[in-house]
Amino acid sequence: MLKIGVIVGREWSWPPAFIEEVNKRDEGVTAEYAQLGGTRMNEPSPYAVLVDRISHEVPYYRSYLKNAMLQGSYVINNPFMWTADDKFFGASLITKLGIASPKTVVLPNKEYVPGIVHNESLRNLVYPTPWEEHVEYLGGFPVVLKDAHGGGWKNVAVCGTLDELWWHYNQSGLLGVSGISSDMREILKAADEGHHRALLALKAYCYRVRKYLGAYAAAMGGLDAVIFTGGIGQGSAEVRALALQGLDCMGVRLDAKRNCDARGFDEVCRISPEDSKVAVLVVPTDEERMMAREALRTISR
Repeated sequence: MLKIGVIVGREWSWPPAFIEEVNKRDEGVTAEYAQLGGTRMNEPSPYAVLVDRISHEVPYYRSYLKNAMLQGSYVINNPFMWTADDKFFGASLITKLGIASPKTVVLPNKEYVPGIVHNESLRNLVYPTPWEEHVEYLGGFPVVLKDAHGGGWKNVAVCGTLDELWWHYNQSGLLGVSGISSDMREILKAADEGHHRALLALKAYCYRVRKYLGAYAAAMGGLDAVIFTGGIGQGSAEVRALALQGLDCMGVRLDAKRNCDARGFDEVCRISPEDSKVAVLVVPTDEERMMAREALRTISR
């Protein structure tokens, strides 16, 4: 029985309809959502075909798909059109060629670009990640954790326990681009000091925010308001300014003084001019209260 794996984002129309149509034809082919929770080098692929709808936004998916192609799967869309190679694909390739290589596992990303909604965009991911199985495959501790696409030995961690592995994994994300930290406060400081990779990480982050604002404005037929919240949205006037740069054409304008003066931790602050077509606000969040509410709701079921 041949299998088709589907890797999807937030869309709910085409993917389930496609899977239902394939399965009801009873032609010796089945379709399903691919389930991914970390991939071993040169790992066989159970799919004859993989239909990809989201890997352009999820680097781990691209690494998975390249290895799947190496195993003989046909992939739509071709992940090599995005990046030609990476360390994980290299490990899979030389193993396939019969050359010895340290056992390698590529893990799901820790952080994602703005617009990725975890419970909607990442439905192919297995949760929780089977950490113990991956460590066992690697031969036990110690294990080495490093960026799948970075170079050299910067930000490489040798982990002797699961707690160490989890801690270092949780520091990845912006760290992979900046080479400094996953904390935006440290990235902003380094960028101000002229650190090239920190500036690149900052610009990439703000570009993604701007890109998704434009995309959602087009999808919704316009905007009434843009809200900044959370630690970065409330705390960084620079990020807010860069994220909104060039959006005047959409009616999004920023008052530079209001933006610099806004703190947003105690009250709602308007940082756009009063006559701006789109209101831009800094709104305080209370994440601890929301987590407590969700926990209470869960245990009350």
